[in-house]
Amino acid sequence: MKKILIIIIAFNFWITNAFSQALMNEDFESYDQGPIANQNPGWSDFTMATADVKWDGGDFTACTEQDNNRAYLSYTSGDNVESRVVVSSATQMQLDLHVVNETGFHIRFNQDNENIFEYINSINIQEISYKFIIDFYNLKAEVYINDTLVQTSSIENNYTNLTSIDFSNSFGKFKLGCIYLTDITDIDNDGYTIYSDCDDNNPDVHPGATEIVYNGIDDDCNPATLDNDLDQDGFNSPADCDDNNPNVHPGATEIVYNGIDDDCNPATLDND
Repeated sequence: MKKILIIIIAFNFWITNAFSQALMNEDFESYDQGPIANQNPGWSDFTMATADVKWDGGDFTACTEQDNNRAYLSYTSGDNVESRVVVSSATQMQLDLHVVNETGFHIRFNQDNENIFEYINSINIQEISYKFIIDFYNLKAEVYINDTLVQTSSIENNYTNLTSIDFSNSFGKFKLGCIYLTDITDIDNDGYTIYSDCDDNNPDVHPGATEIVYNGIDDDCNPATLDNDLDQDGFNSPADCDDNNPNVHPGATEIVYNGIDDDCNPATLDND
C-alpha cells in the first residue's frame, strides 16, 4: 500500500534585491500555483517574475529537468498531508532540493498561516544540496547540507499539518532544479514507510518479511502470500486437519482403509 508523496518544483528567478536582515521578518511574496487546469507546459517563463514560489497542496502535474523556468507540482498520493498522530500518514516529511549559484536562500514550512519552521542561509556558494526533515512525530526539524546534518531544531507540538511551503529568492539570483517532498513516515523504524508498510506499528511486519503461517497476520504485506488454507481447498486450519492436501477437509468423502481422515471427522470410520 505504498504511497509516495512527492512535490516537484522547478524555477529560475533573477532578482536584484540585496540581502537584508529586515527581509527575515517580512512576509513572503507568493506565487499561488492555482487550480490544476493552470498546471500545464504552456506556463509562461518565470525568469522575470518578482514573486517567490509557494506550494499550497493539491494535485498538480510533474515537472521535468527541462522545466527550469516553470513551477510545477506533483502530488501523487491523494489527499493533503495529514495530522500528526501515530496511526496517520505524513508524520515525517523529507524535502530534497538542489540550488545552483546561491547568494541567499530562505525556506519556510507552514501550517495554514503559522510558521512551523524556517531556514535562512545567506552564504554565497556555487552549488549546494539541501535536505529538510519535518518530523511531527518526534517534534523536530533537521537540516542537511550535502548529506551532512547541520542543524536540528525543535518544533511545537501544536503543529499537526504541513499545508504550505514558501521559497524566498529575494536575496539575489539563484536557480532551483526539481524539488522533491516525500513522506518518510516510519513509526516502527523497520525501514519501510507507512505507505508500503501495512502495519507501521509492528517492526516485524513489512514487505519482504517472512510470512508466518496461521498467525492471522499479513507479515510480508502481500495478500497473495498464503497465511492459511495452504492447499487452497476452501477450508482453513485447524478445521482442515491436513492443510497440505486439498483432498482432505471437512465434508470430503471418507475413503476407507487408506489410513487418512479424509473428512476431518474422527467419528467417520476408516477401518474396523
